Amino acid sequence: MYILLLAIRIISSGKIELTGYSYEMAMRTAMKLKLEKPLLLTADQKYKDDHICMINNTLSFEGRIICFLNKTLSLPGNMLPDIIISPLKKCPLQLISSKSSVTLVTKMRIKENLPENIQIHHLEDRGAYREKW
Repeated sequence: MYILLLAIRIISSGKIELTGYSYEMAMRTAMKLKLEKPLLLTADQKYKDDHICMINNTLSFEGRIICFLNKTLSLPGNMLPDIIISPLKKCPLQLISSKSSVTLVTKMRIKENLPENIQIHHLEDRGAYREKW
């Protein structure tokens, strides 16, 4: 399961069980960062507030586009995300090769030669992907 922590919202690729490891990890992180109790969301939900807009596994946050590729190998419309989070065995790298810069967060091993503009963050090698902006 992939989890994204945005201020007081936790967005995951699947439902977070309130008694599971993912929930406990998210709550510990929120407490460590002294955040309010977070709102739990799944990437396939529709959600909008003053800071984020989320629809069809795609979310917009502070001018950045983040896509969760849960079941499909295609990106929504002509969207060019800044970050792609993918548990899939294959990823549509050809769809993102024209973007100036994109980060792919994944557990899969990428054996292909990638364009320089695609950054791979392999979770097993590098641990959680963290970025402040």
